[in-house]
Amino acid sequence: MVDGIFILRQRRVLPVELEALGPRLAWFDNYFECALSLYARGLVAAESVVDVARECQLARRAIGAGFAAVVTRPGMDRGYFAAPRKALVRTGLMKPTAPGRFHKRVAAAVRRALGREPMPKIQDSAVPDYVALVDTWSHRRRKERR
Repeated sequence: MVDGIFILRQRRVLPVELEALGPRLAWFDNYFECALSLYARGLVAAESVVDVARECQLARRAIGAGFAAVVTRPGMDRGYFAAPRKALVRTGLMKPTAPGRFHKRVAAAVRRALGREPMPKIQDSAVPDYVALVDTWSHRRRKERR
């Protein structure tokens, strides 16, 4: 079973257009945003998010904007990102930001202490019709609609 699909957005697509791909999709505009999504799924440590932020050589403002973008996407919550948020602020890569809802921060801390990912697993009962979506999104199909 596939737990997540990570896509680097190469062209501006509205987030609502990506919803058809289902909740497993994590789209991102840079690799720092991807690292945050991977952290929320328990696949990388907070220190790795900091390392990626450094390697991307983004300005503090861009890191703050990327952080804000990820934590406000559907299924995400600022409370899941307490550890990378603190690490980014401590290293000076990001300005201090609001910590998120207390109960989400506590739940994420408990999940991490139990060896689980900070964010609850995505419960997805319906699998999108990927063949139809590929046909809809194909370059040739977009040209035909013009």
